[in-house]
Amino acid sequence: MGKPKGNSEGDGAKVPNRAGSMPAYRWQPSQQDSLSSEVPSTKDVETAISLPSTHRGPLGPCTSEDCQALVARLRNQVQNLREEKSQLESLIFMQQQTIHQIDRVSMEDKLRSSSDAVQRLNEHIADLRTLLATKDKEIGELRSQLEDLRRENRQARELAALETERLAKANSEIEELADHLQMSERKQEKMMSFLQLGSPEELESLAARNSELVDKLAEKEEAVLSLRRQLSDVQENAEESAKEKDEQLENLRRSLADLREKAEMAEPLLRLGSPDTLQSLVTKNSELVGELAEKEEAVLSLKRQLSEVQENAEGRNIDALRVARLQALQTGSDVPHGCILDQERSMQVQRGSLESAQQDEELKESREREKLLYQQLQEVQFRLETLKKENQMLKHALMNTAQESVDKEDAILRDKREYDALQKAVENATRNAEDSRYLAQVERERRIAQVTQLKTQLARWQRKHRGQHILVDVEQYDIDTGTG
Repeated sequence: MGKPKGNSEGDGAKVPNRAGSMPAYRWQPSQQDSLSSEVPSTKDVETAISLPSTHRGPLGPCTSEDCQALVARLRNQVQNLREEKSQLESLIFMQQQTIHQIDRVSMEDKLRSSSDAVQRLNEHIADLRTLLATKDKEIGELRSQLEDLRRENRQARELAALETERLAKANSEIEELADHLQMSERKQEKMMSFLQLGSPEELESLAARNSELVDKLAEKEEAVLSLRRQLSDVQENAEESAKEKDEQLENLRRSLADLREKAEMAEPLLRLGSPDTLQSLVTKNSELVGELAEKEEAVLSLKRQLSEVQENAEGRNIDALRVARLQALQTGSDVPHGCILDQERSMQVQRGSLESAQQDEELKESREREKLLYQQLQEVQFRLETLKKENQMLKHALMNTAQESVDKEDAILRDKREYDALQKAVENATRNAEDSRYLAQVERERRIAQVTQLKTQLARWQRKHRGQHILVDVEQYDIDTGTG
């Protein structure tokens, strides 16, 4: 006979109650109750064999009608037992199918959820890569803008150098003109004593020189005005470029702030791909392995129950055969003993083949599950390594972008300092130009005063000289008339 039913109930009670799996203790008692209610035990058979004394004689066996009825009843019971056995086998097969379906669905859901999480991580990584690409483009644009700024600064420096050279040339020319005017004044002072005796040609040459000096002074004033206009234009361009640079700096700071905010927003996404989360995936996989092991234990318990039911059915069949043999002996009918032994041997062989087939199936299933779990573990480890590498690459990229942004800020500050120094130099140059213009204007007024004074002196000399010529002509006329 098989194991007692108490042990099978105890094994079924050890199976944990989980969502998605059918607990064993919900249907075991009903099955046992149905067996106990529909199928009589061996004691019932023995009591059925031991008929009351009214149905048999005091010494001899029972009558043929009673034996036939008993045999028919036993055959009906054997047929009922076979039907119940087939029903139990079909029920156990259905339970196994439902358990396998539940296991497959739960594993598919969990694998789908893990694949969705990995896909989300890949999407976040792709978004971060696109963000880094856009930031690289912005960085390239900022680099080009910085190069333009540096080029403009060089041009402004060159213009300032040219303007300073022009101002130096103008100052040198003004100094030369001042020296020339001083020399002319000295010459005029030297020639003042000879003005009364000088000729009109010399006075005209002096007037021409004075007019030339006045024209040169006007040209120099125009050159100074043009230089001042150019300096004002350069100053306006420098102010506009300074405003543009300030706006670019503000835009750069805003973009850096946006980049930092996006990096802060991307930190939890990067944490999703951190080794800790992937280690949690590995632990979840191990939990799934544990759940599969528990479900395998539940299936094994169901198989044990099936084997117990089969053993009980075989025991009942053996009891039925023994009862039939006893009835045949009592009725005196010749039942071949070899047939009964052959039936018992065939039943034992079938039981052994069923047990070996069950063991082979269990071994195959366990090996296949071990292979699947090992493959899943390798895939998870490979994903873990790839995610670690991608995380390191993203961290390095973020560090590089941060370092580049800091370097750009330093370069912008350096350019701003250079621009401030250049602006101060331009302001100093404009101040010097204004001073030189004021000095030139003062010198011009002085020269104009000198020229007007010379013109008045020339006019006086011309009037005086004309009067002297008239007197000389009159005296000559008187002399001529007197002599005549």
